Amino acid sequence: NNILQKVKEEEVTEEIPIDVRGRGYWFKRCLNCGKIFWNGNHMPTLKEKLKKLNILI
Repeated sequence: NNILQKVKEEEVTEEIPIDVRGRGYWFKRCLNCGKIFWNGNHMPTLKEKLKKLNILI
C-alpha cells in the first residue's frame, strides 16, 4: 500500500517483459520497493465485470 509513480515505458523498458513492451499499457513504479506495475490486457474484462456490479474504477 505505497505510492505508485507514473513512469514512461521508455524509462522501464529493460525492467518489463518483452511481450509487454509496445502495447500501450501505462506503467507505475512503487516508490517503496521499485517494482513496476502495468494495467495489462485483463483490464477491459475486469472493468466490464465491475460495471455489472455497479462499481466504477
